[in-house]
Amino acid sequence: MKMTQPLSNLSLRKALKSWKIHSTNVYKIKCDVVIVGSGCGGGVAAAIIASSGQKVVVIENGNYFATEDYTSLEGPSMSELYESGGLLTTTDGKFMIMAGSTVGGGSAINLVCFN
Repeated sequence: MKMTQPLSNLSLRKALKSWKIHSTNVYKIKCDVVIVGSGCGGGVAAAIIASSGQKVVVIENGNYFATEDYTSLEGPSMSELYESGGLLTTTDGKFMIMAGSTVGGGSAINLVCFN
């Protein structure tokens, strides 16, 4: 169900220079700015910076899901969309943390929950 595209296709479309180091199976990407996280802050920052002409790469921990990939079943949705399947707690175990772990981060989760 994970939706990904080969790095080479993405870099060609967006004019990013990238190359693969075959001995380590690592890709290197030449860009101006790296944004960590595609949630509310990261997504907006990436759009504004990219609109100024800079080459931006957004790194996201979670997966991308299209509308047809979503299920109305709570179990699969929790494991696919939330960090640690929605069972993340503080180190002392006193608080549950519902952290979105998908493209769009918490904003995607809140949209799904309240839309």
